[in-house]
Amino acid sequence: MDLAKNESNVEEVIEKDDTLYTLYVHTCLKNDKVYVGITYKDAKSRWDDGSGYKSNFELYSDIKLYGWNEGFHHKVVRDDLSWEKAKEAERFFIEIYDSTNPDKGYNHRKGGIGYGIHRPRENFGKKLKTLRKNKGLTQVELAEILGLSRPTISNYEVNRRSPSLTDLKMFAEFYGVGLDYFGTTTENADFEISTRVIEYFKSEDISIEDKVDLFNDIVTAYTRFILQST
Repeated sequence: MDLAKNESNVEEVIEKDDTLYTLYVHTCLKNDKVYVGITYKDAKSRWDDGSGYKSNFELYSDIKLYGWNEGFHHKVVRDDLSWEKAKEAERFFIEIYDSTNPDKGYNHRKGGIGYGIHRPRENFGKKLKTLRKNKGLTQVELAEILGLSRPTISNYEVNRRSPSLTDLKMFAEFYGVGLDYFGTTTENADFEISTRVIEYFKSEDISIEDKVDLFNDIVTAYTRFILQST
């Protein structure tokens, strides 16, 4: 894609304005996938050498796999945009690059805070299935090797269930990859907490009353967090 041509086209959408908002594009040199973003921070501070994208599973996985500097090209398109113009420009570039298409980009939204629609996240399932097939194993064979049931393997691969951290460590060791390949580490508290909460609600040994109490506690804590953040 001709970025220079797109930059000239975007002039019809955005006008110069003395602000702190920056529009940028990351391009993976290995697969040509693109991520379009905006920030009010210094761009390099926002990027944090790739660590600023841990919440984007697909992008962060490829950053860990290919390297932030070696595997990606980073370009600041504009650094002088108002908030409204920045959101408009972000939507424009995401549309131009079709970067919400999983085959072409890493964006989960159409652009502009509050305007986008999440695309289904490509999570552990696809990666687990690819790793298994690369080893030439069936689900039954893999289940026997790892001491899991075939339905468990199937549920992980079609994303009906998220692997516990224990199972994920087992997969990583068996396939010879780091946990960062799956977008997490042993120090990733958010992942550990989320999987524990999910398993809690799935458990048939816990009463519905206890599950409701936990849900209400989570909602209350999140509401307080939102109120304190605004």
